[in-house]
Amino acid sequence: MIHRIFFIIIFATLKVYQINATDLKLGLSGEKNFVLNSNVGSNELKFISNAPLEDISGKVDPKTITSSFKMNLSNLEETIGEVRFKVEGMQTGISRRDKHLQSSDWLDAKNYPEIIFKLNNLEKVSILSNEFSLGRTVLSANARGVFSIHGKTKEFTIPIKLTYLKESEATRKRASGDLVFVEGNFELALKDFDVKGASGIIGSKVGEVIKINFQLFYSSK
Repeated sequence: MIHRIFFIIIFATLKVYQINATDLKLGLSGEKNFVLNSNVGSNELKFISNAPLEDISGKVDPKTITSSFKMNLSNLEETIGEVRFKVEGMQTGISRRDKHLQSSDWLDAKNYPEIIFKLNNLEKVSILSNEFSLGRTVLSANARGVFSIHGKTKEFTIPIKLTYLKESEATRKRASGDLVFVEGNFELALKDFDVKGASGIIGSKVGEVIKINFQLFYSSK
């Protein structure tokens, strides 16, 4: 009787796993590793601050961005990875303002040189379109992970759109391997990472919440 109950529990667990597992619907299986590749497309990470006295827009030097992830092609929810970039790579168009941004009053690039997002898994994966003959799938998902900024960490969920392309004669003109394009946008509050800035600046010249837009291109190894 105990053995029967045990097998029923195992079977039920496997059924739940199968229901929650999403595949690419491209006839692929196994795991693949992907790395950021500027030959596939122009990697961009932009940030926007809106405040009563000033609006600031900037970008991260793509040469200072590194990223990789591992994808289970039969269970996309198990995708894990990382995106990181140098604080010194953040550019607002005014060098003096960039130095302020990197100073100890703000992001403190000397003690915390990188901003890092570690991806733990994908949630709410939904296939938006699938073209099997072209080897192309587009999906939406929530990327769940942890942000590390200014020595502080916070759990974060980022909505993304992901386009997957199987390797073909056409894709090899950009890079070998399968290709992936990830894009999205989100907001983060400076107070969540203990970024206080110079007295009276946040809320007047710098927004309390920063908007982030990104598009990242990858190829499989």
